[in-house]
Amino acid sequence: MLQAKNAVYCEGAVVNSDRSAVHTSPVDVSVIIPTYNRGPLLSEAIDSVLAQTCQNVEVIVVDDGSSDDTLERLEPYRSKILIIHTNHGGAPHARNAGMKVAKGRYLAFLDSDDRYLPHKLALQVQILDQFPDVGLVYSEFSGFGDGIAEEFHLKTYHAPAFRNGETYDQYFDASLSLKEAGVDCFPWSDRRIHFGDIFSHYLRVLFVFTNSVLVRRSVLDSVGYHDEGLSLFDGYDLVLRIAKRNRIAFVDVPTYQLRYHDGQISTTKRADGPVVFIDKQRQLLQIVERHAVQDAAYYRENTIMVDATMGKLHRALGVALMCYPGHEAEARKVFVEGRRYGLSVPWLMLLTFLPSFFRRVAMKVQEVIFRIGKKA
Repeated sequence: MLQAKNAVYCEGAVVNSDRSAVHTSPVDVSVIIPTYNRGPLLSEAIDSVLAQTCQNVEVIVVDDGSSDDTLERLEPYRSKILIIHTNHGGAPHARNAGMKVAKGRYLAFLDSDDRYLPHKLALQVQILDQFPDVGLVYSEFSGFGDGIAEEFHLKTYHAPAFRNGETYDQYFDASLSLKEAGVDCFPWSDRRIHFGDIFSHYLRVLFVFTNSVLVRRSVLDSVGYHDEGLSLFDGYDLVLRIAKRNRIAFVDVPTYQLRYHDGQISTTKRADGPVVFIDKQRQLLQIVERHAVQDAAYYRENTIMVDATMGKLHRALGVALMCYPGHEAEARKVFVEGRRYGLSVPWLMLLTFLPSFFRRVAMKVQEVIFRIGKKA
């Protein structure tokens, strides 16, 4: 493993030892940037944090075993940031390595192919300072790249959450404009901050952009860090744990810029796209089962909602498996397991016994019918 100059070992990671030269004043926010072979994009991410209007910010870059030119690209920043090197263990592992050494009272995350807008941290710090009962604040964000240029991108990114006309007021129980809340963020003073206990809503449908969060360190110390067994939805799992015990705030102001490109970990627009999609469905099912079904008291009080959600997730996983040749038997098993939650899909079960051509045609027909129904 490549090591930083003048490095020391720290809890299984290698950390540059001149930390006092990086940050000597009290730290308000620690920004953790996990990176793996993203050398050409990494500088933009780091620069966007260093350009924040917020003061007392600590930048922690966790190099998760990169084999490209990441080390060379980090060299000019060595006096400005903390650099950690770990063996390759995935993004959750890298985020946890950064969290273990972070000194900030608030923590934020930035993927190394994305960017912060300059007001991000100042805005979110004000909100957490102003509302001590809020454990975490997340935000609207912008999407760019791969033919996408959208300043307000949340409703596109999480389209299913808003497909049926749902609004933020249905997820949150109160809201204030930034002006009413006494939060300074020109020219966004008329945009709103929403507050609420969102756990049950978030179990049912994804509407939190987890990359955009700013969270209290004390809250993380209480609920724990990222689950390193989850490769795609560790943020979803973490926010659910936080939301189960804390009120959540959402500020309807873009603070984060998400870059679309072929190298994204979660993209399905590549050769192994079907495998990534199946992994997504598996992990969603696993997380909801963990937080809703395995919590016996919560399940008793919310059986109808949980069963409906688990039924949909079993159906989604079964269809994903059914459409991937060679996984028909596993799809049937998932459909059978879904019966526990009221899932009844005899026609889908029948399709698993037919050639893949018929399954593809059936799914296309269903998609067309859904679009027609949506327009109607």
